[in-house]
Amino acid sequence: METTGTTTIIQVITKAKISINEYVPKEVTRKEKEPEFEEHHKQPEEFKLFIGFRQLGIFGSIMEAKKYADRSGLWGAFNLLGDKGYRDNWYVFESEVNKE
Repeated sequence: METTGTTTIIQVITKAKISINEYVPKEVTRKEKEPEFEEHHKQPEEFKLFIGFRQLGIFGSIMEAKKYADRSGLWGAFNLLGDKGYRDNWYVFESEVNKE
């Protein structure tokens, strides 16, 4: 009888392991958790350039906006904002503009 009892216990443990493995949730990747993950992490499509609170324009790239700011002849606090949270700011002194 002991042999039969031991065999039964082993079978129950085996069945329990199988049923536990059947219900283990699949590992979820970051992209599956957030369907808009890729869209959110793309480079911003447009950049708005401001001097103080005055908007100077909307540009397709960072370099294009910075070149415009450099060539504008304006001085003060420049702010560059992207549509996905990108931010950059810098200050141009009046004396730097007058040197050119």
